Amino acid sequence: MTMRALALALALALVALPVLAEETIAAVQVNGKTVDAAALLSPTEDGDLLLDATTWAAWGVTLPPSTPKGLVSARKLGIQVVFDGPSQSYRLTVPASLLPAQTFQRRASWTADVNAQPFGLFTNYDVAVNRNLYGDWLSSFGHDSRTRFFGGVLESTGQLNHTPNGFDYRRGQTTWNKDFITQGTTLQLGDGFTRPNNLAGSVDLLGVHWGTNRALRPGESFSPVPVIGGIADSRSQAELYVAGVKQQQQKLQPGPYELQAGTLRAGANNLQVVVRDDFGREQVVNQDFYLSPQNLPKGKTEWSMDAGLVRTSPSEDRYGSPAIVGQLKHGLSDDWTMGGQIQATQEAQNFTFSNQVSGMWGALGADVGMSRSEQGTGQAWSVGYSYRNPQWSVFANHMEKSKNYWDLTRDSTLEGTEGFRVVKSTSAGVGYTPRDNPQLQISAAINQAFLASGSKSERLSATARYNRGADSFGASLSYDLATHSPGAYLSWRHMLGNQSSVSAGVSRSTDGRMAEAVQVSGSTGVGSQRLQYTGGVANAEDGKTGFATLQGNTPMGRWQSNVTAQGGQIQGGGRFEGSAWVGEGGLLMGPASYGSFAIVEVPGQKDVPVGGMGGYLQKTNNQGYALVSNLQPLQSFPLRIDTRGLPMDTTIDRTSQPVAAVRLGGAKVVFPVSSTHLIEIHLQHNGQALAGTGLVKTSTEEVPLGLGGVAVLEHPEAHQTLTVTREASTCHVTLPETLPDFSTPLVLECL
Repeated sequence: MTMRALALALALALVALPVLAEETIAAVQVNGKTVDAAALLSPTEDGDLLLDATTWAAWGVTLPPSTPKGLVSARKLGIQVVFDGPSQSYRLTVPASLLPAQTFQRRASWTADVNAQPFGLFTNYDVAVNRNLYGDWLSSFGHDSRTRFFGGVLESTGQLNHTPNGFDYRRGQTTWNKDFITQGTTLQLGDGFTRPNNLAGSVDLLGVHWGTNRALRPGESFSPVPVIGGIADSRSQAELYVAGVKQQQQKLQPGPYELQAGTLRAGANNLQVVVRDDFGREQVVNQDFYLSPQNLPKGKTEWSMDAGLVRTSPSEDRYGSPAIVGQLKHGLSDDWTMGGQIQATQEAQNFTFSNQVSGMWGALGADVGMSRSEQGTGQAWSVGYSYRNPQWSVFANHMEKSKNYWDLTRDSTLEGTEGFRVVKSTSAGVGYTPRDNPQLQISAAINQAFLASGSKSERLSATARYNRGADSFGASLSYDLATHSPGAYLSWRHMLGNQSSVSAGVSRSTDGRMAEAVQVSGSTGVGSQRLQYTGGVANAEDGKTGFATLQGNTPMGRWQSNVTAQGGQIQGGGRFEGSAWVGEGGLLMGPASYGSFAIVEVPGQKDVPVGGMGGYLQKTNNQGYALVSNLQPLQSFPLRIDTRGLPMDTTIDRTSQPVAAVRLGGAKVVFPVSSTHLIEIHLQHNGQALAGTGLVKTSTEEVPLGLGGVAVLEHPEAHQTLTVTREASTCHVTLPETLPDFSTPLVLECL
């Protein structure tokens, strides 16, 4: 290249470079909002701004992914730059597409920052007593006990029964649970169930269980729900509709936005977003998609590993051979999930492979299984299709297993029940709800099952339900294809206001037996209690039966009583469900807790109301402790105390504290209090009130001396010495052993 050509190229390059003016300090506004009161800038001679990505981000500007590294021109981004001399500021008008994205998703307030667990034993209990028609008394005590143990929760369930034959205890499950919250996995030692698939059910193994746990990830979506987004050019309001029903409403600032629906039904769905700006302009975005609960979102994975001894009887501590089970599911896309499971013992092995695909046409699943055991090799397969929309629902399933097919459920089958194992089944059905009359629902189905014993069951059925005002009508027809026997059921229900109803039904079973029944149910208020009741009469071939139940709730739990009369004999009984805590704070009672719980301490303060967002549910005991049941685990929400239950001389810094409990376990919450035993003292000398003002000093405080020798002590103590100082004199006084309350002034002689 000649020297002339090089000079020309250099000149062109220099012309292409922006010419920067001198550095200046100025304020910066983005869309009318000040983002930097004193920014050091180097504007170009033509008024453009060249800034790095860090500065743009600090000012709330989102750069496109294709933006090159280094200094980025404001004008090339489409940003309008105006310099205002009098105010020494740069005013930037940023397009909505470059503003931060706004994401609105309905997610639980999940947290991994949980409270420490309290020391003690928490037990859900269920006590039932019954007298049968033969005059025998029966009783049962069921329990679900939990305690903190080595950083986790040790849980044990069981049931103690008493019959005329004596006592019998049946252990349920004993399991140590440790949640790794941030990883979303759970480790279990002890009894635990394996995860089922379409070719095999769950099996109880005594051993080790480890895997992902959706309960630890409530902030994540496990359904492939689409996100609808766009760009709001100005302040707007967005409304999200699901199947024509408004589900949420959000205010949008200028910039990109994303909205995701919360609760959706399985099947075909329509999402619609309506965006209206402040000027009345409207934009509508529609999206159709199919939601299948069996599908995982793209990239989501679930897995589990189990190893232990197979429990062969759910009511006894009998265990068989050791086994291992592993399962994996992965979302290849939002519409395709693939998975597999391995089951193995020393004598037999099994592998299943599954696929689940979905689209606007519905959901299709297919499973294939292969096994090897002492009986030889076996095969199994299943296929299922389903489709749902607001009007129609259709399903069809078929499953088939060869004679020698083995899976782990066969090792956990009780003796004598092998013949009841289903080796082939087919089912199909259709449902319809008219668009213009959603009160009417019609469905029909066929079910066929073949058992290992060689017997089979085949049945056709059809149902219809219609609601009109306060009345509901139902009808069901069935036909046993094996015995060629029909069956039918008719029902009617009428609402008597909002709290009670009357219903009647008549039925004919496929074996020809007839039955009729009439009952009344509802609820009523008795004092502060809300009672639910049911009563009725039934007539069948074995005679007439009258029955009644009554149940209600107390702060300690739920109770129920029942009575039945049949053939001149009467049976009846009662039941109570609640929870008990034995540990910090002594014995505390409350309603049964199907989630987590909290132990609340207000030190030394009894009868203080304690509760959450649903009101004050419990009161502290004599030691200042209370039990709050049914907390949602891993979710933070406030626990409150009612300070009106505190003495006048007791103060507290805050009346509400956030609490988050571990899954299955409890949380400890303490409300620190400070007592101020106020007393009013009247000081005298030679029987006359001290004149003038001064200072009263004790070992715990200094307070002013008022006119007439009056002073108020906030922290007095028995036998405490007071030093009283006035302008030119000092005297002393000692408090008595018994101190009065604030309403009774204490008169003392100062010597």
